[in-house]
Amino acid sequence: MQMYKIYINHNILILTNNRNVSNINRTNYTFWEYDGNKKSLLKVVKGILKGEIKNNQIIFYENLEFLMHDFSSHFKVITAGGGLVLNPQNNILFIYRNNCWDLPKGKAEKGESIMQTAHREVIEETGVKGLTVNNPLCKSFHVYFTQKGKMVLKQTFWYVMNCTENTFELQSEEGIENAKWLSVASFLESCKPVYRNIREVCETYLVYYNRFHEK
Repeated sequence: MQMYKIYINHNILILTNNRNVSNINRTNYTFWEYDGNKKSLLKVVKGILKGEIKNNQIIFYENLEFLMHDFSSHFKVITAGGGLVLNPQNNILFIYRNNCWDLPKGKAEKGESIMQTAHREVIEETGVKGLTVNNPLCKSFHVYFTQKGKMVLKQTFWYVMNCTENTFELQSEEGIENAKWLSVASFLESCKPVYRNIREVCETYLVYYNRFHEK
């Protein structure tokens, strides 16, 4: 891995050890080199969260894991697992909560593997039947404020899953108001608003799906 892509509100912050980060329109990003001052990382994150910094950011340092360590030190770090659940018609279950379209996911509990977390959380949030976990898909990172004003960095591991029925029973206490079975293309075209990191997970799935069906 040569970079971490972290979503902060509607912005993207990239940590990288590659000066020539590929597939990025640098005109939409501010590029700078990390000098080892951890306060500079905190300043840019708070600036984005408060809406004072509008540009996406690319932060370069040769030792990527050192950079990620310093970045993470400013947050409560949470690990979560979630799933893209396919029904027998190969549509995916998307959920609507907190006024935005999302995918089922949740925090890891002590003693369970991240795959067990993803399986448990999807069942708890959606009540789907006959759920099986197939393959790991990707990881996503996003930053947010808690209601008490603490900053959290959440790392979510995403899996492709299958279920045997189209029924679901939503976990209303988690703020889930609605759900739909849709193709990824239909979801990206018709469902708004949607978190940017969720959009990227869906786009990653399209690449995965196309590769799988080429075999």
